[in-house]
Amino acid sequence: MEPTSHQDRSGTQEPPRAAPPVPPGPTLDRDVPAASVLTLRHEWHGTDVVVVSAEGEIDMLTAPSLREELSTHQAAGARTVVVDLGGVGFLASSGLAVLATAHTELTASGAQLRLVVTNRAVFRPLALTGLTTALALYPDLSAALAGAPTLPTG
Repeated sequence: MEPTSHQDRSGTQEPPRAAPPVPPGPTLDRDVPAASVLTLRHEWHGTDVVVVSAEGEIDMLTAPSLREELSTHQAAGARTVVVDLGGVGFLASSGLAVLATAHTELTASGAQLRLVVTNRAVFRPLALTGLTTALALYPDLSAALAGAPTLPTG
């Protein structure tokens, strides 16, 4: 921005004012990590049940990793895929789309998707989009493995 000069009430010209200094601190361009973090682990229970545990954020940057993980287990013959979302602190629309698509694909092949939902950060987006009525939600891993759906209260 170019400095401009000003006149006071007497008509005297004031020197140009410089722009105020920018305070030090983080900027979105330089100091914030460019990628979200999502850690996925899996554990097979028998030959046809797999538990995928997620920790971190599921957003547009990390959702493809979750999609790939779920597709891999479906292709490997999992009849029940349990996704433990207890360690997820943020669930964006891209993550919701991955879960809805996985549910559709697994159901079409005769398999099941079960979600462990223990916190508001995950339950709220599911509820706001109506996915709580379409997906099987469980309050903990043991309930998901047993297969009796119970909606968490969020």
